[in-house]
Amino acid sequence: MNKIHLTALLAGIVSLNSCNGPWNMEPEPPDALQLRVSAMPVAGRLYDTIWVERIQPIDLTRRGVEFVKPGSWLRIVQLDGNRLDTVEYRKSADIPRAWITDSRVVAPFGATLKLEAHIAWNSASDFPAGDETTQSDISAQTVLPRKYELRKVALAPLDMLFRTLSVSGNPGSASALLSLLDAESRENVRRYSVTEATCDSFLQGRFVLRPFRSGDSAWAILDDRIVEGARGAPVKRALRPILVSQSVDRERWGGLVSVVGYDPSRARILGPIQRVGFEIRGDWTVGHEDSVGMFQPGDSRMLSVDEPDQPGMAGYPDTMSLPAMVLGYTGRNVVRTLAVERSYITYHSTMMENSSGAWSFSALHGASGFFAGAAADSFEIHLHAAADTFSVASLRKAWCGELARTAPEKRAPWTAGVDCKGD
Repeated sequence: MNKIHLTALLAGIVSLNSCNGPWNMEPEPPDALQLRVSAMPVAGRLYDTIWVERIQPIDLTRRGVEFVKPGSWLRIVQLDGNRLDTVEYRKSADIPRAWITDSRVVAPFGATLKLEAHIAWNSASDFPAGDETTQSDISAQTVLPRKYELRKVALAPLDMLFRTLSVSGNPGSASALLSLLDAESRENVRRYSVTEATCDSFLQGRFVLRPFRSGDSAWAILDDRIVEGARGAPVKRALRPILVSQSVDRERWGGLVSVVGYDPSRARILGPIQRVGFEIRGDWTVGHEDSVGMFQPGDSRMLSVDEPDQPGMAGYPDTMSLPAMVLGYTGRNVVRTLAVERSYITYHSTMMENSSGAWSFSALHGASGFFAGAAADSFEIHLHAAADTFSVASLRKAWCGELARTAPEKRAPWTAGVDCKGD
């Protein structure tokens, strides 16, 4: 190696040693602890609780420990034309993470809102034993939709409107099927304009729809035969959707969050996915493990968080496609929807893609989380099932029995919210 090459090599080594590049194997300093804010003002409704919490440590047992210090404040400022309204919040005396307001002001459709807060809090890494104060100035801005409405008349699959059609074993002729439907409910045959031609289309597997009002009764589809779906593609009958029309503010449309509320005093319906499991297993006996798995704590569950654009969904966002199978309980099912500001969908997407929580998108300054405007509505369906139902009380009893046999340190954190007294 000549002198020139040796000098260049030594210079390169010095250069590498002086750079903090990817070859530096020393551990990175930990990110500073942050607060996480969860706030979603809803147009047309009173201002609700705002949650402010420490991101770390993620330990549910410490959520009840006070970490906010005196001198903290939080408010929402409404900007609506020339009017300036301020909604003051105060920290809840019972829940350290919660901020509540006594204001009776209703969030107006179309308003621009600002979140402003100054939070002094214990940011010690060994919290709650340690004590270190951080002053966080938090701000964000959002807009509320100018309108949002779920139409109260939807289009439901004919399968859901008659008990006879909700199960398999229909007769082979249209006239015989019409006679069965007439015997079941002549009133509904007239109401839904069911004729022999309608029955013939149904027997051919066509997707037959009829107007269905919010609050009406329907039947859970328990037949898994392959038929025509909403866009002509083959689908299981149990997966056929209810089509609900929406009136949206297209300029401020940022996506849709949907939740279904159910009656926990009624019965769980064995859905098509669970039925496939039993079919593969070759044993339709519902045992202890099945009962434990079918129990869902609470009285609601998340359905979906949908992007503002859904290329594969015809008619979206003017039409929401609600698969019948998501209605998993007998009794009153309420589908609640939120038309949200786009930043919430982005925040949720990054959280789902990044399960470790090491990074996420946030439109907030001085904290992570979201401050996103929304508008809400709902659609109600009273559901019956001809078979395959299991009382929620019996499922909870099996679940609580399993919980009692599980070591405390191995129990899932959310089990603390289930009342197992008497079970």
